[in-house]
Amino acid sequence: MRTLLCIAAYAREFDGLLRLTSFSQPLHWPVDYSINVRCGENNWFLVANGPGPALARQAALIATGRTAFDAVLSTGFCGGLDPALEPCDVFIADRVLNSDTGVTHTAATPLLPHAALTGSIVCGDRVIQTVGEKQRIRQLTGAAAVDMESSAVGAAASEAGLPFYCVRVVTDTAREGFSTDLNSTRGPDGRFNTRKIVFSALRHPRAGVPELVRLHRRCQQASVVLGDFLADCKF
Repeated sequence: MRTLLCIAAYAREFDGLLRLTSFSQPLHWPVDYSINVRCGENNWFLVANGPGPALARQAALIATGRTAFDAVLSTGFCGGLDPALEPCDVFIADRVLNSDTGVTHTAATPLLPHAALTGSIVCGDRVIQTVGEKQRIRQLTGAAAVDMESSAVGAAASEAGLPFYCVRVVTDTAREGFSTDLNSTRGPDGRFNTRKIVFSALRHPRAGVPELVRLHRRCQQASVVLGDFLADCKF
Protein backbone atom coordinates (compact mmCIF):
# COMPACT_ATOMS: atom_id res chain seq x y z
CA MET A 1 0.00 0.00 0.00
CA ARG A 2 1.38 3.39 -1.05
CA THR A 3 0.92 6.51 1.04
CA LEU A 4 -0.13 9.46 -1.14
CA LEU A 5 -0.42 13.15 -0.33
CA CYS A 6 -3.27 14.54 -2.41
CA ILE A 7 -3.69 18.34 -2.48
CA ALA A 8 -6.66 20.26 -3.87
CA ALA A 9 -8.04 23.74 -3.31
CA TYR A 10 -11.37 22.68 -1.81
CA ALA A 11 -12.68 19.69 0.13
CA ARG A 12 -15.56 19.27 -2.36
CA GLU A 13 -13.02 18.24 -4.99
CA PHE A 14 -12.50 15.06 -2.94
CA ASP A 15 -16.21 14.19 -2.68
CA GLY A 16 -16.10 11.61 -5.45
CA LEU A 17 -13.14 9.79 -3.91
CA LEU A 18 -14.52 9.97 -0.37
CA ARG A 19 -17.63 8.04 -1.33
CA LEU A 20 -15.40 5.08 -2.23
CA THR A 21 -13.32 4.93 0.96
CA SER A 22 -13.23 2.05 3.42
CA PHE A 23 -11.68 4.01 6.31
CA SER A 24 -11.43 7.68 7.21
CA GLN A 25 -9.86 9.67 10.03
CA PRO A 26 -9.88 13.48 10.31
CA LEU A 27 -6.39 14.86 10.86
CA HIS A 28 -7.07 18.33 12.30
CA TRP A 29 -4.00 19.81 10.65
CA PRO A 30 -3.74 23.63 10.47
CA VAL A 31 -5.28 23.76 6.98
CA ASP A 32 -8.85 24.18 5.74
CA TYR A 33 -9.41 20.44 5.42
CA SER A 34 -7.38 17.29 6.09
CA ILE A 35 -8.32 13.64 6.33
CA ASN A 36 -6.66 10.23 6.04
CA VAL A 37 -8.62 7.62 4.06
CA ARG A 38 -8.13 4.18 2.55
CA CYS A 39 -9.26 3.62 -1.00
CA GLY A 40 -8.23 0.76 -3.25
CA GLU A 41 -4.54 -0.03 -2.87
CA ASN A 42 -3.62 3.40 -1.50
CA ASN A 43 -3.44 5.20 1.82
CA TRP A 44 -4.59 8.73 0.96
CA PHE A 45 -3.93 11.92 2.87
CA LEU A 46 -6.39 14.44 1.42
CA VAL A 47 -5.57 18.07 2.09
CA ALA A 48 -7.33 21.25 0.92
CA ASN A 49 -6.28 24.75 1.89
CA GLY A 50 -7.85 27.16 -0.62
CA PRO A 51 -7.00 28.40 -4.11
CA GLY A 52 -3.72 29.64 -5.47
CA PRO A 53 -0.02 28.79 -5.14
CA ALA A 54 0.63 30.27 -1.70
CA LEU A 55 -2.10 28.29 0.03
CA ALA A 56 -1.23 25.12 -1.90
CA ARG A 57 2.43 25.41 -0.94
CA GLN A 58 1.48 25.98 2.69
CA ALA A 59 -0.64 22.81 2.60
CA ALA A 60 2.19 20.78 1.07
CA LEU A 61 4.76 21.97 3.60
CA ILE A 62 2.48 21.29 6.56
CA ALA A 63 1.68 17.80 5.30
CA THR A 64 5.23 16.76 4.40
CA GLY A 65 6.38 18.00 7.80
CA ARG A 66 4.02 15.57 9.54
CA THR A 67 3.98 12.36 7.51
CA ALA A 68 6.25 10.39 5.18
CA PHE A 69 4.77 9.98 1.71
CA ASP A 70 5.56 7.86 -1.33
CA ALA A 71 4.29 10.50 -3.78
CA VAL A 72 2.51 13.85 -4.01
CA LEU A 73 -0.54 14.46 -6.20
CA SER A 74 -2.06 17.77 -7.26
CA THR A 75 -5.71 17.23 -8.10
CA GLY A 76 -9.12 18.82 -8.34
CA PHE A 77 -10.79 20.99 -10.96
CA CYS A 78 -9.18 22.72 -13.92
CA GLY A 79 -10.10 24.85 -16.90
CA GLY A 80 -9.68 23.60 -20.43
CA LEU A 81 -7.50 25.41 -22.97
CA ASP A 82 -7.44 22.64 -25.55
CA PRO A 83 -10.77 22.60 -27.43
CA ALA A 84 -10.63 18.81 -27.34
CA LEU A 85 -11.25 18.83 -23.58
CA GLU A 86 -14.94 18.44 -22.75
CA PRO A 87 -16.75 18.97 -19.43
CA CYS A 88 -15.79 16.35 -16.83
CA ASP A 89 -12.91 15.00 -18.92
CA VAL A 90 -9.96 13.83 -16.83
CA PHE A 91 -6.68 15.50 -17.74
CA ILE A 92 -3.22 14.13 -16.87
CA ALA A 93 -0.47 16.73 -16.85
CA ASP A 94 3.03 15.60 -17.84
CA ARG A 95 4.45 19.11 -17.45
CA VAL A 96 3.42 21.91 -15.09
CA LEU A 97 4.31 25.49 -16.04
CA ASN A 98 4.30 28.44 -13.64
CA SER A 99 3.05 31.35 -15.75
CA ASP A 100 4.55 33.94 -13.39
CA THR A 101 8.10 32.57 -13.14
CA GLY A 102 8.41 30.36 -16.22
CA VAL A 103 9.58 27.46 -14.02
CA THR A 104 8.38 24.04 -15.12
CA HIS A 105 8.04 20.76 -13.25
CA THR A 106 7.78 17.35 -14.84
CA ALA A 107 4.86 15.25 -13.66
CA ALA A 108 4.84 11.46 -13.69
CA THR A 109 2.00 9.54 -15.32
CA PRO A 110 0.18 6.93 -13.24
CA LEU A 111 -1.03 3.65 -14.67
CA LEU A 112 -4.46 4.69 -15.89
CA PRO A 113 -7.78 2.82 -15.72
CA HIS A 114 -8.57 4.08 -19.23
CA ALA A 115 -7.30 6.61 -21.74
CA ALA A 116 -7.16 10.28 -20.79
CA LEU A 117 -5.87 13.37 -22.54
CA THR A 118 -2.34 14.30 -21.47
CA GLY A 119 -0.24 17.41 -21.96
CA SER A 120 1.01 20.46 -20.11
CA ILE A 121 -0.91 22.57 -17.62
CA VAL A 122 -0.21 26.23 -16.94
CA CYS A 123 -0.65 27.66 -13.44
CA GLY A 124 -1.04 31.18 -12.14
CA ASP A 125 -2.51 33.04 -9.19
CA ARG A 126 -5.73 34.10 -10.89
CA VAL A 127 -8.81 32.73 -12.60
CA ILE A 128 -8.70 32.84 -16.40
CA GLN A 129 -11.96 34.66 -17.04
CA THR A 130 -12.62 34.81 -20.78
CA VAL A 131 -12.55 32.61 -23.85
CA GLY A 132 -10.20 35.07 -25.53
CA GLU A 133 -7.73 34.90 -22.66
CA LYS A 134 -7.83 31.12 -22.75
CA GLN A 135 -7.05 31.19 -26.47
CA ARG A 136 -4.11 33.56 -25.95
CA ILE A 137 -2.62 31.41 -23.20
CA ARG A 138 -3.06 28.31 -25.35
CA GLN A 139 -1.24 29.98 -28.26
CA LEU A 140 1.54 31.33 -26.03
CA THR A 141 2.26 28.23 -23.95
CA GLY A 142 0.78 25.29 -25.84
CA ALA A 143 -0.79 24.16 -22.57
CA ALA A 144 -3.96 22.09 -22.66
CA ALA A 145 -5.38 23.15 -19.30
CA VAL A 146 -5.04 25.73 -16.55
CA ASP A 147 -5.23 25.69 -12.76
CA MET A 148 -3.96 27.70 -9.79
CA GLU A 149 -2.16 25.22 -7.52
CA SER A 150 -0.22 22.54 -9.39
CA SER A 151 3.03 24.45 -9.89
CA ALA A 152 3.32 25.12 -6.16
CA VAL A 153 2.55 21.49 -5.32
CA GLY A 154 5.09 20.33 -7.90
CA ALA A 155 7.75 22.61 -6.41
CA ALA A 156 7.06 21.31 -2.90
CA ALA A 157 7.25 17.70 -4.12
CA SER A 158 10.58 18.42 -5.80
CA GLU A 159 11.97 20.00 -2.65
CA ALA A 160 10.90 16.96 -0.65
CA GLY A 161 12.43 14.58 -3.20
CA LEU A 162 9.09 12.91 -3.90
CA PRO A 163 7.46 11.77 -7.16
CA PHE A 164 4.86 14.25 -8.39
CA TYR A 165 1.61 13.61 -10.24
CA CYS A 166 -1.04 15.99 -11.55
CA VAL A 167 -4.51 14.57 -12.28
CA ARG A 168 -7.31 17.07 -12.89
CA VAL A 169 -10.88 17.15 -14.18
CA VAL A 170 -12.34 19.83 -16.44
CA THR A 171 -15.10 22.07 -15.06
CA ASP A 172 -14.94 24.86 -17.66
CA THR A 173 -13.92 24.29 -21.26
CA ALA A 174 -11.98 26.39 -23.74
CA ARG A 175 -15.35 27.58 -25.10
CA GLU A 176 -16.62 28.82 -21.71
CA GLY A 177 -15.78 31.97 -19.77
CA PHE A 178 -17.14 33.77 -16.72
CA SER A 179 -19.09 37.01 -16.76
CA THR A 180 -18.64 37.28 -12.98
CA ASP A 181 -15.25 38.74 -12.07
CA LEU A 182 -14.13 35.93 -9.78
CA ASN A 183 -10.69 37.44 -9.19
CA SER A 184 -12.22 40.53 -7.60
CA THR A 185 -13.97 38.34 -5.00
CA ARG A 186 -10.75 37.01 -3.46
CA GLY A 187 -9.72 38.22 -0.04
CA PRO A 188 -6.24 39.25 1.15
CA ASP A 189 -5.44 35.60 1.93
CA GLY A 190 -6.33 34.52 -1.63
CA ARG A 191 -9.54 32.72 -0.74
CA PHE A 192 -12.75 33.40 -2.64
CA ASN A 193 -15.58 35.13 -0.79
CA THR A 194 -18.76 33.19 -1.59
CA ARG A 195 -21.01 36.10 -0.64
CA LYS A 196 -19.16 38.43 -3.01
CA ILE A 197 -19.45 35.89 -5.82
CA VAL A 198 -23.22 35.62 -5.36
CA PHE A 199 -23.68 39.40 -5.13
CA SER A 200 -21.56 39.89 -8.24
CA ALA A 201 -23.61 37.31 -10.15
CA LEU A 202 -26.86 38.93 -9.06
CA ARG A 203 -25.74 42.23 -10.56
CA HIS A 204 -25.86 40.49 -13.97
CA PRO A 205 -28.53 37.84 -13.30
CA ARG A 206 -29.17 36.76 -16.89
CA ALA A 207 -25.58 35.64 -17.32
CA GLY A 208 -24.12 35.39 -13.82
CA VAL A 209 -26.76 33.24 -12.13
CA PRO A 210 -26.95 30.53 -14.84
CA GLU A 211 -23.14 30.42 -14.84
CA LEU A 212 -23.01 29.74 -11.10
CA VAL A 213 -25.71 27.08 -11.36
CA ARG A 214 -23.89 25.44 -14.28
CA LEU A 215 -20.58 25.52 -12.45
CA HIS A 216 -22.07 24.08 -9.26
CA ARG A 217 -23.64 21.15 -11.11
CA ARG A 218 -20.54 20.64 -13.22
CA CYS A 219 -18.35 20.49 -10.11
CA GLN A 220 -20.60 17.85 -8.55
CA GLN A 221 -20.39 15.69 -11.66
CA ALA A 222 -16.67 16.28 -12.12
CA SER A 223 -15.88 15.25 -8.56
CA VAL A 224 -17.55 11.87 -9.09
CA VAL A 225 -15.68 11.30 -12.37
CA LEU A 226 -12.38 12.29 -10.76
CA GLY A 227 -12.96 10.08 -7.71
CA ASP A 228 -13.70 7.02 -9.83
CA PHE A 229 -10.62 7.70 -11.94
CA LEU A 230 -8.24 8.23 -9.02
CA ALA A 231 -9.48 5.13 -7.23
CA ASP A 232 -8.50 3.00 -10.22
CA CYS A 233 -5.11 4.64 -10.90
CA LYS A 234 -1.85 3.03 -9.82
CA PHE A 235 0.72 5.55 -8.58
